[in-house]
Amino acid sequence: MMNIAYKNRDLSDEEFKEEAHQFRDKEIKILEEKLKELNISCKVVGINSIKDMNEYKEIMENVNQAKEELKRIDELIAVRSSRIDFLEDKTLRITGNQR
Repeated sequence: MMNIAYKNRDLSDEEFKEEAHQFRDKEIKILEEKLKELNISCKVVGINSIKDMNEYKEIMENVNQAKEELKRIDELIAVRSSRIDFLEDKTLRITGNQR
């Protein structure tokens, strides 16, 4: 287990995390009080489940790849839709029918 020097003492990872969470909670409480004094309301929205920046980058890369795939599919649909319209018009002209 890695020890982290913090405030001139050694803390285990878990102890450090616990103190960091306590510090964060105190800071949030102070900010909430200041916002309340200024008559500003805030809404609790929760936290995400992303573990670190590498995971975030991987997720965003997947999102971007999915967007590119959707763009290609949309373009393919547009081309095929145009082709279908052309063929329908050609069929109608050949058969003498109108739209």
